[in-house]
Amino acid sequence: ETYTVRKAPFSSQHYDEFCPVYYRNGLVFTSNRKTSQFLEYSSSQGNTPFKINYVDTTLKGMRQSPVLFSKYLKTNYNDGPASFSSRFDTIYFSRNLKVDGKLRELSSFRNKLGIFYAVYEDKKWDKIRELRFNNEWYNITTHYLSPDGKRLYFASDKPEGYGGSDIYFCQWKGYYWDEPVNLGPVINTSGNEAYPFVNPAGELLFASDGHPGLGGRDIFFSRMQNNKWLPPVRLDP
Repeated sequence: ETYTVRKAPFSSQHYDEFCPVYYRNGLVFTSNRKTSQFLEYSSSQGNTPFKINYVDTTLKGMRQSPVLFSKYLKTNYNDGPASFSSRFDTIYFSRNLKVDGKLRELSSFRNKLGIFYAVYEDKKWDKIRELRFNNEWYNITTHYLSPDGKRLYFASDKPEGYGGSDIYFCQWKGYYWDEPVNLGPVINTSGNEAYPFVNPAGELLFASDGHPGLGGRDIFFSRMQNNKWLPPVRLDP
């Protein structure tokens, strides 16, 4: 047995929680749980938008309770998932492209999800910018920054992909992120691939409902050999 799976003590039975990443003394994750005692915006279906949450995992018992990660990154729409640079001074996060303006524009099908970033200065997240390849015709989300900070992986339903959503990466060129590159047909299928994660060895884990699995989206593992991705292997249940 190489790993065990246990439910985190701060998980809820009523809300969705996903995409946890390490951040200082705890975890940052995305959830549609309520983060305020006051009235919050909700969709026409009554769903609370997703927000970026933080939990200090060094605390015990009832003290280990999730809170809103940053009021400076919160909008009235969907925020998250998030990923951080190795020194935790830069955050990359997903959100709707438009968060201000007329309701007709905000509720438009062209208000897709994109990737933004911000830097931590003077005890707050500031200088929010969006990546130049965000697009109003397709979503770019569920990203992950490699540990060395040189590659940004993400999922997108760009029309030139192999299926519903594919995994792409961008290479850091010193001053900017290069054009997105599709990971190719060994990783991507006619189904949906998303939620990439890369460890320090450059090995890739991701979710897919296109590769043979147990149902829904399973977790798969792959790594590069001779500059090619090896056929993904499903993690044991």
